[in-house]
Amino acid sequence: MRKAVFLSVAIALMLVMNASAGVDVKPYGFILVNVGINDVLGTDIPVSAGIADTTTRTSFLITPRQTRFGLKMSSELEDWDLAAGIELDFWGLKGSGANGLAMQSAPRLRRAYLKMMRENLTFLVGQEWSLFAPLSPTSLAHVSIPGFSSCGNLWNRFPQIRFEHSHDIGENGSVLFQWAAIRPIGADVATATRTQGEAFGAGEYSGMPFFEGRASASFNSNVTIGFSGHYGQEDWDKAYPTGGFHTDKTTTTAGAVDFKAQAGTFGLSGEWFMGSNLRMLFSNAHVWNEWDAASGTNKVKGVEANGGWGQLSFKPQGTNLSFNTGAGTEILKEEHVDSLAAGGGAQLWKNLTLFANIMATPMSNVTIAFEYGYLKTTYKYLDATSALAESDADNSNFNLAFKFDF
Repeated sequence: MRKAVFLSVAIALMLVMNASAGVDVKPYGFILVNVGINDVLGTDIPVSAGIADTTTRTSFLITPRQTRFGLKMSSELEDWDLAAGIELDFWGLKGSGANGLAMQSAPRLRRAYLKMMRENLTFLVGQEWSLFAPLSPTSLAHVSIPGFSSCGNLWNRFPQIRFEHSHDIGENGSVLFQWAAIRPIGADVATATRTQGEAFGAGEYSGMPFFEGRASASFNSNVTIGFSGHYGQEDWDKAYPTGGFHTDKTTTTAGAVDFKAQAGTFGLSGEWFMGSNLRMLFSNAHVWNEWDAASGTNKVKGVEANGGWGQLSFKPQGTNLSFNTGAGTEILKEEHVDSLAAGGGAQLWKNLTLFANIMATPMSNVTIAFEYGYLKTTYKYLDATSALAESDADNSNFNLAFKFDF
């Protein structure tokens, strides 16, 4: 409660001070309450099913944790236009105690950035969405964690330095070029101990940033297609000097194409990618160790994967309804999964999600949505005879969402 009061007072003071300093400040956000039922999993936003999740174990929840609050700030200078933003949700660490876990969600920093704009040039620094494969499906069930995470939708919000250049083509077309150097958050940081200090991993110890680039073209404001790339290095030997690794810097690489089209009341969007070692982009493709007999140590290599997702949208004219449906999948390279599974333990191989939702806006600023999602995860493991076998786990999720925008 004291944190909420302090945050409210700080925001109020910021608004007053910035208004007098010639900075336009606009608060925005939404209150989002989700009511969810899973037939197998016990989680709020399901992205994969565990190999042991094969029996019916229905769970029910009501949560406002995906609620979001932000501030947009802007100021005009003689040569440059300035814009900045900060955005929070409540998907952070939860409180202690048997009853406090569900009701003491902590604020989490989503975005915090500064932009300088001049004509067709933009410079951005701060934490912002990755420019690689930038689209996500339309869902009020998957907001704090976008839809098709681990099922073909690569994403993250990285601290970064970004440059953008746009250029008009004819009367209704344009092209956009984007480049970014981002903090090298490696695949190993996901399992780091939670502390107030920075969690450095193999990415930071590579001594260089990750790099991303994207080129896109828009036609008649109805069709956009983009091509993007992601590249970085990780140094597992420096990050874990006693871990028995002996390897050159392991790379994280990916290429993607994204598209978005609108034709009357119908919309089509999606992405496709291929790459390796992409856990930092919420892929299932981590790393695997190849034994090097000459040195008697492990060489770390990236697991390869490909996948993508697609969504079809429909908004009937003269109604306040919209419909969205789609599918996403990710498949890891079978040889790499087999190698991991041969070492013991179940290894995720394929992940598939199907979803459909209906959204209604009965009054301005209010949206009510119902969504059904189906999730299927395929694993490989050693059976009782030490032979490789496959096993599927699946889950159905029903989600009712109530959203108020401000």
